Amino acid sequence: MAREGVNLQPGVMTLNTLILQDDGSASPHLRRLVQENPHYRFNFEICSRPTLASRICESCNFDLLIIDHVETVNNQRNFLQDIQSTNSLTPPPVVFISDKNAEGKSKTNTSTLCTDTLNRTLLNSQSLARSIHNVVCKQRLLSSNIQRSIELQRVNSELKNKNREIRDFYQTVSHEVKTPLAAAREFIHIVRDGIGGPVTPRQEELLDHALTSCDQIATHFNDLVEITRLDAGKVRLRRKSASIDSIITRTLASCAKAAATNGMQINTEIASNHRQFIADGDRIFQVLSNLLSNAIKYSDANSSITINVSDNNCGGLIFCIADQGCGIAEDDQLKIFDRLYQGNNGRHQFSGAGLGLGLSIAREMVTLHQGTLWVESTVGQGSQFYFSIPDCTGSKDKDQLSHLTKDDYEQKNIAC
Repeated sequence: MAREGVNLQPGVMTLNTLILQDDGSASPHLRRLVQENPHYRFNFEICSRPTLASRICESCNFDLLIIDHVETVNNQRNFLQDIQSTNSLTPPPVVFISDKNAEGKSKTNTSTLCTDTLNRTLLNSQSLARSIHNVVCKQRLLSSNIQRSIELQRVNSELKNKNREIRDFYQTVSHEVKTPLAAAREFIHIVRDGIGGPVTPRQEELLDHALTSCDQIATHFNDLVEITRLDAGKVRLRRKSASIDSIITRTLASCAKAAATNGMQINTEIASNHRQFIADGDRIFQVLSNLLSNAIKYSDANSSITINVSDNNCGGLIFCIADQGCGIAEDDQLKIFDRLYQGNNGRHQFSGAGLGLGLSIAREMVTLHQGTLWVESTVGQGSQFYFSIPDCTGSKDKDQLSHLTKDDYEQKNIAC
């Protein structure tokens, strides 16, 4: 075994190279061919036995192996497995030099090794330089990809842990705040109703503002809890026969006070041939009430809003909430369903209000139903929010728990 170093011009990469060669007399010739490579400088380690080569690889890091050993060339798979077992990440690339009758035996299924085979009859400094350059470049690319994959896995794991911490924080804060908030709301109600003593009209007005603020805080916390449950895959749909009329009635009742305060008229148009459909009625109500609440919020006083339900071409339903409000800019129409996104419409007092979770939750609830939620809008003329519910009338008329996530049902076909 011998070691030899060759220096070329400064800045050229140095390759620690192990040569395994059974014919010691040919070693100087092979080293000379290797040294004529203009792209690298080489530090050589030379041995004649495969077992010794494997042990050396265990203790030293090599950038290149050159194998001119008949027994090893004819049993490449075993040798490569030994080399791979001594290098946990990326084993060094290997160049085999074979006799003519051994050509083609370099084929291997070892995916983390870069190998090449040169026929001895074609061996010269140019072919050897080309082979070395190819395997070294391939190995560097493979090593870079593996390192990046490991780094991405590490970063992804950290992001998952951070996301889990955020979800836990949301849930903890929500539960810690909701109980005292409910108590505060009840005490305000007691004072507002005059149970604790006479209340002036001005005090009633201020207490009403306080109750509204309590309700807004509760809504924000409910949204935070809902979004964390969606992320954790804990939201289940309880599918059963649901009444369109009942859901519309509940939706109107939930927004009646806000509509009356703003002098708005809400019209309903049910053009569907199906008054019953299979879905989670509570979740459909949640989506509708969110869309109607937004329509009231972003519409001018004394305007009208229309709730329309119709059949689509695939036997399902399409719900539509149409308003005459300020409208949504084209650039914002795709973004408004993103989590925490808030439009910047300076024309309206509610621009930037809220947490920006309502439409995101609504979209995910619709997606869990295998449907699609989208918007059509013109600035200054109003908006129409649509969502489709596919044909579920063939399902059994009983409770069905759905464990499906939003990614299972992402659909681009709005009509169906």
